[in-house]
Amino acid sequence: MITDNYIKMCEQAEEIQKLMPYILTSTHLKGNIFICTDKYSANFFYRMETLIDTGDEVGSSIYGATKNIWLPTQEQLQEMWWDKDSALHPKDMFRRFSLTLDINEDYFYLFLSPNELWLAVVMKEKYHKIWTGEKWVEIGSQP
Repeated sequence: MITDNYIKMCEQAEEIQKLMPYILTSTHLKGNIFICTDKYSANFFYRMETLIDTGDEVGSSIYGATKNIWLPTQEQLQEMWWDKDSALHPKDMFRRFSLTLDINEDYFYLFLSPNELWLAVVMKEKYHKIWTGEKWVEIGSQP
């Protein structure tokens, strides 16, 4: 499920956005959501048109560059999280996921969609960052 909060979380997750696939084609789904394809897969993006103020007079803005925010699917997030070189069976990986949720139960209750939850797990486990509701911060750096 793509929520407004998930879009915001993805936009702020610089580490995730650096992994953004190259876009070959795009198809409009609804609102600002597009499905874009590369050579091998389909990906979801939130597309924002940015306005540039020309400064000439009131209301004299023009559309500038388009900003694409990659919205990884649950499967893509799971692939980021799962250590492919590990000898662990998928069942054991899910057990590890469950333990991660149990140990940090209060934190993970903040997320209201599976995508938000998986992104929070990836950011915490791989990049040592947690979501404040506004931005990602390194664990231990918040007051």
